[in-house]
Amino acid sequence: MKRRGATTAVAGKGGADQLRPGPSSPSTRPAGRSGWRRLLLFAVIGLALAALVSFNSWLKVAGLSQWQQDVFAVEADAQTVPHAPDALLVLGYCADHARREPTGPLMARVQLAVNLSCESLRSGDARGSPGYAAVVFSGGAAPRIPLGQATEADVMSETFSRLWQSEDSPCKALPQPRHILEHTSSSTLENARNTLAMLAREEPDIRRLHLVTNRFHQRRTLKTFEEQERRRQIALQQRKDEVEGIALAGDADGSGRTFRAPSDAELRPFEFTIARVPHDPHVPQLDFWREVAATVLYMARRWI
Repeated sequence: MKRRGATTAVAGKGGADQLRPGPSSPSTRPAGRSGWRRLLLFAVIGLALAALVSFNSWLKVAGLSQWQQDVFAVEADAQTVPHAPDALLVLGYCADHARREPTGPLMARVQLAVNLSCESLRSGDARGSPGYAAVVFSGGAAPRIPLGQATEADVMSETFSRLWQSEDSPCKALPQPRHILEHTSSSTLENARNTLAMLAREEPDIRRLHLVTNRFHQRRTLKTFEEQERRRQIALQQRKDEVEGIALAGDADGSGRTFRAPSDAELRPFEFTIARVPHDPHVPQLDFWREVAATVLYMARRWI
């Protein structure tokens, strides 16, 4: 029996024996090849991160942060607005749940909602309208947030009230619009699905929504809401056709279940517009790159 790593005698020319390394001899292995590969991988990652940081710094110095926001912005002038919106819908963002405080981008959204609501109330008499019927706040809390802490909707609603009642608010003496809170969403997709389902079920008079978010988030928001409403309408129409087709009423099949076609209020489609948002020079660069990645994901999953 040969020992592991032993040499093997091979007959050479002239009958002389030659020594050849065994199959597991160290000389047959590529020394350090895996280590070099790891070093090369780390070097490439480091260079990529350094290039990204440098590119971000260059964008900031060159004043192209405005361009970054405009890439995903939707200009209000390009929208068709057949009727005045029924309500504002403010989308959630990162917040300090324990201290019930909004981050910078979320504060910008709430401040814009306050300005729009105040302007709507003050100009309501001229339009023959009392302003927005309500302000909808949509946003939950990440799974890592302990139970019992404020959701994004809670933080937005409280911040809205605080800004509305502040000393320098021109609408301090006016009544606030009604607040509608949606506490379960943790993404733009869930904002659309959950809020539309809630409003269709509980608020039959609210069908025209003015979406409030940051410029870098506008295009994906509008496309997501439009796509989810399209799918909602398809599902409702299919349910209506099935109920009418089999002509079931009450307990006609003896199963104890009740089959109900969607009501006319449920079938009324939602309409969406995007609020005009000024440029924000304090938007973090990370938000732009995160929006790029999210847009690619939403397109790949056909959510927009």
